[in-house]
Amino acid sequence: MVSVGSRTHASATQFAARFAIPNAYGSYRELAEDPNVDVVYIATPNSRHKEDCLRCIDAGKAVLCEKPLAMNQVDAQEIVDRARGKGVFLMEAMWMRFIPLIQKAREILRAGEIGKPCWLFADFGYPVDPDPRGRFLNLELGGGSLLDRGVYPLSLAYFLFGEPDEITGQATMSATGVDEQSVALLKYREGPQAVLTSTMQTFGTNRATVIGTHGQIEIEAPFFQTTRISVTRFPAPPPRPSSARPIASSSFRDSALLRSLRRCKRAVDRLRDKDPNRVVYAVPLEGNGYNYEAAEVGKCLRAASLESPLMPGAESVAISKAMDGLRAQWGLVYPNDP
Repeated sequence: MVSVGSRTHASATQFAARFAIPNAYGSYRELAEDPNVDVVYIATPNSRHKEDCLRCIDAGKAVLCEKPLAMNQVDAQEIVDRARGKGVFLMEAMWMRFIPLIQKAREILRAGEIGKPCWLFADFGYPVDPDPRGRFLNLELGGGSLLDRGVYPLSLAYFLFGEPDEITGQATMSATGVDEQSVALLKYREGPQAVLTSTMQTFGTNRATVIGTHGQIEIEAPFFQTTRISVTRFPAPPPRPSSARPIASSSFRDSALLRSLRRCKRAVDRLRDKDPNRVVYAVPLEGNGYNYEAAEVGKCLRAASLESPLMPGAESVAISKAMDGLRAQWGLVYPNDP
C-alpha cells in the first residue's frame, strides 16, 4: 500500500502511521490523482460509493469498491458503464465469494453431489451501536440491515443459485427510517427457494445451509468467512409397497411396515452415532480473509481483465436491483435514490 486518503488530513495521517503507509492525503481527489496508485480500495460509507468510484475510474485507477457497489441499481449501472467505457477494472468487494470453502460449496452443488437444489437458508446478524448518527442506522449514510448485512446472504444466493424470478420480503424499521432486520424469500422457476435473513438487533446463527434432493451442504459460522463446511448425503428412502392394504394386528410384528420403520431407525442411528454419510472440509483462512479478493484483483489485472468472473459488474447491478425491489416493498427510500 502506497497511499491513503480520508476526509481529513489528520485521520489519513493517523491511519498511515498505524500501517506504515508512505503517503497520506486529506481528500479523495488527491489520492485519485497520485501517479503511484494503480488500484484504489474504496471503503467509504455507502452514500459515497458512486462519487468515489467515478472519481477514481475517471482518473484511470482500477477500483475495488466495498459492498454494496452502490445505493441503488441506477447508480450501480452508471459505475459499471463508466468503468467499461474507460476500460478500467472494477469489482465489488464481496470478499465472501473469494473464501476458498465458499467456492468449494458451489463446486459441490454444481457437481450434483446433493442432487437437485431445493432450499438455501442463510442468516447474518450482529447487534450494532445504537447511535442514530452512526453509519448503521443513519439514513443519509445508507444505513440499514439490508445494505450492510443482508447483501451477504443475497449475494450468496446469486452465487449458488443464480438470479431469482421472484423476490418478496418483510422488514422491521427503526426510528431513523432504515431497516433494523429483514427477511427475503427468493423463488426460482426451476423450483429452488431461498430464505435470507439479516438483523442489527441481535446475534443470528450466521450460518448457511443448502438442501438438495440427495443431501445438504452446511456452511458453518460465520458463513461469509467460513473455515469449515460439511456435506451430508441423505440415506436412501425405504421402498414403497406396490399396494397398500390393511395389516392385521396379529401380523404387525413381522409386517413390511415394521421392517421399513426398523430400517429407517437404523439409518438415523448411523447418522447420529457415526455420520457415515457426512464429509467435512476444513480450510483455515490465510490472513484476515480480505486477502483473497485482493489476490483476485491482482490476477485480473495481470490477465488484462476488466471484471472478475466471480463478481462481475452485471451481477452487482442485478443484486442492487433486488435490494431496490425489497426496499420498495418496505417503503425505504434513501435521499440519493433517483
